[in-house]
Amino acid sequence: WLVYPTATILYRMGQYPEALSVLQKSSMLAIDPSHRGLNHLWLALVQARLGKMREASASLSKAAQELAVAFPKRAGRLPPNKIHDYIEHRIIEPEVKALIWSGKK
Repeated sequence: WLVYPTATILYRMGQYPEALSVLQKSSMLAIDPSHRGLNHLWLALVQARLGKMREASASLSKAAQELAVAFPKRAGRLPPNKIHDYIEHRIIEPEVKALIWSGKK
């Protein structure tokens, strides 16, 4: 699962094409809905930075579907091994939405 953190680091360094490539590989490795959802969120960020707003919106939509399965609203307490995924999702999702809605790279 070290592929995914590499992509997030590449994104934060502004290396969007490289991050895109790594996230595409990471998508094939993600087996858990929370991991797939987070991968799609980061993919949406990268796609938006590359000016691919349609693709970014589609990735955001896929992320929402996966994360709804991973973190159902009425689930109660999260398992300890999912808390960090939930926090990351709550931090990254507004960033994705703001970037897509602004239409800026």
